[in-house]
Amino acid sequence: MDGYFINTHGALSIVYQLQGNYAASVEAHAKMVEIAGDQEGARFVRESFAAGGWQGFLREMTRNSRAPEVRPLVKAAMYRNSVRRIKRWRPSTGCMKNAEPDFYG
Repeated sequence: MDGYFINTHGALSIVYQLQGNYAASVEAHAKMVEIAGDQEGARFVRESFAAGGWQGFLREMTRNSRAPEVRPLVKAAMYRNSVRRIKRWRPSTGCMKNAEPDFYG
């Protein structure tokens, strides 16, 4: 995969999130924002995670006007998961066989 292809980092961000590797997920998201040309936005993404962990990142990305732009569906998922605590998606339980994964959860 081309490391400068913006969608590569978007997909990696989701994969890392599903694995529970939130630091790598946020870093991939920051890299995606950087490639899009928003250096300040990438700094914001990294600092929000450094200051508040995963929940801090979600909270800042949905409520802070300085946050870089994300697609409305992504922002809605981030917001929903920043206001409630949920169990991490575990496909091995069998109960989620036909469900879609809960990105940014």
